[in-house]
Amino acid sequence: MDQSQQVEKLVIQSKELGALEYRNGLIAEMVKRLSEETNTLKDRLGRLVNEKEKLPKQGRLYEQGRSDNTLQDFHAAVILRDHRRALREQVRFNNQHRRVSLEEARNINKRIGMLNSSLAATRRKLASQLP
Repeated sequence: MDQSQQVEKLVIQSKELGALEYRNGLIAEMVKRLSEETNTLKDRLGRLVNEKEKLPKQGRLYEQGRSDNTLQDFHAAVILRDHRRALREQVRFNNQHRRVSLEEARNINKRIGMLNSSLAATRRKLASQLP
């Protein structure tokens, strides 16, 4: 391989390295955002659990003769249950997406390491050929 081909290889590898490092930065930001969003969702889930505990139990309402509020409380409980279910599903989705992103980041870091080694070898080879 002559010098011009080695220089061309260095340029191509450098561009690829830059693209990988950029992608790695984007993934790191996405993982951070997903982690923050998951924590926020978990906090909201906790608050919903506390709200559910504040609702009276259906059996108690009949015993106390307060059947007029039973329907409202039932609707509130259903809404809370559905909301909690949706939040748990979103947390699962975020966690799965975060795991996939972390795996992609690990693979990119491996490729960056291999590319850095290849670049260093090509640079040494080119430097040894210079007069």
